[in-house]
Amino acid sequence: MDQDEDQQEYQDQVLDNAMSRNEIQGSSPGSKQLERNQSNQFTLTKTSNMNITFQDPAIKAKLMAEAKQEKEQKRLQMLQMEARIKKLQIEEEKAKKRINDARKQQQFIAQMKEEKIRKQQEKQRFLEEMAQKEEENKRKILEDRLKQKEILMKSQHDKFHTNKKISEEIKEQKTRIKQSIETGKMSYLEEKQKANVEKRDYVSNDKQFKATIKGNFIASTEKAYHEKIERQKQEALEYERKMKELEQHEQQLLSRLQKTQQMENSEFQKLRAMKQQQNGSGSKKNQIDSVNSSYQTREKDFQSIKEENGKKYKPLVLVGPSGAGKSTLTKYIMDKYKGLFEFSISSTTRVPRDGEENGVHYYFMKRPDFEQEIKTGDFLEYNEVHGNYYGTSKTDVLEVQKHGKICILDIDVKGARDVHKSGVVDCNYVLVTTPSIDELRNRLEARGTETEESLNKRVGNAEAELKMAQEIGIFQKTLINDTQDQFIKDSEAYIKKIYGIQ
Repeated sequence: MDQDEDQQEYQDQVLDNAMSRNEIQGSSPGSKQLERNQSNQFTLTKTSNMNITFQDPAIKAKLMAEAKQEKEQKRLQMLQMEARIKKLQIEEEKAKKRINDARKQQQFIAQMKEEKIRKQQEKQRFLEEMAQKEEENKRKILEDRLKQKEILMKSQHDKFHTNKKISEEIKEQKTRIKQSIETGKMSYLEEKQKANVEKRDYVSNDKQFKATIKGNFIASTEKAYHEKIERQKQEALEYERKMKELEQHEQQLLSRLQKTQQMENSEFQKLRAMKQQQNGSGSKKNQIDSVNSSYQTREKDFQSIKEENGKKYKPLVLVGPSGAGKSTLTKYIMDKYKGLFEFSISSTTRVPRDGEENGVHYYFMKRPDFEQEIKTGDFLEYNEVHGNYYGTSKTDVLEVQKHGKICILDIDVKGARDVHKSGVVDCNYVLVTTPSIDELRNRLEARGTETEESLNKRVGNAEAELKMAQEIGIFQKTLINDTQDQFIKDSEAYIKKIYGIQ
């Protein structure tokens, strides 16, 4: 019985091994059927052989051990297959996960590309809008400039013709007054002379006809003489009254001229204020664009105004240290050649001192207004000294030049360098100095207004200015103030030479 069970178990084991081999090798159905038949034949053969060999206990035990060993190997192979299948499943899950991650990453990249393209399109639209706005602002600024240019030219033209008309009226009135005075004087002298002659005749007639009985001739002569004297007195009073009326009329004409000039100056100040408001109302970028283009535009505006009042003289720039004699020379020239020279009044942000008047000593301005005019290029030169700005107005210099006068500028070496560098107006540059630094120190000490510290500072500044003047090399003449009389004589001769003054 036990032998039959062992044989059956061995046969089952052999069949299982054969089937497992067929499954692992992945044979085709036909090959599997062939192998199964072969296996069945082998099994039958083996079974028949086993029936023979199972009779031997040793062979039987050996076969049983081999069967168990083979069964164990089969079980291990099955476990390995299961582990391999699980590993493949895990790897498959990981692969699917990686594929999903890659798909998500591709989707994210596509979204980022779309977002980037959208932002680029928005940026391009924004830049186009900004360019359109900028072009519109430039067009508006250009239109405003053209309007201001027209207003300025019209104002200058009206001012010139008004001044010319008033000057002609004053000249004609003065001529008429002089003629009236001369005519009145002549008629008065003639009448007086005739009266004296008649008086002498009357005296002689009085002597001749004193003995007349009725005295009618004497009485009538006296009455005629007194009437004539009275008429002459009335005529003299009427002449004086007319002279007063003419003087009053002349004063009225002069006041009209002053008012007209004040009105023109106020109009010019309004134009300047309009430009300042225009520059202040725009954006920061527009202010920068206005600063970059304002200088050239204003120069074209001034150059486009035609000169209608005589010759155009170059401004005279006097440069030199304090105490060299610039103020003395300026006062002498302006007193001697009145109406030909005009002094340029500087602008400053410092507080007025006692006795100083706005428009006489300086044009006193607020610091923001001064800085705004710096941005708009309204100064030929400017400098900051001890926390306060000082500058020369470009408009004032060009106005003096336009009216056929010589503008005198009393500035330092740095200012002269800036004026020359700007190229706005061509000037005659003259350096005024002393024979030596020691002589300059002696003159400053003689003033009695300097402390030792301020004296040393002024002398040091003078040495630095003279050194800079030699370096920049723009001065056409150096006038040395050794003795005042000779200095004035040489300076006057040179100025008359360069300006052709007779």
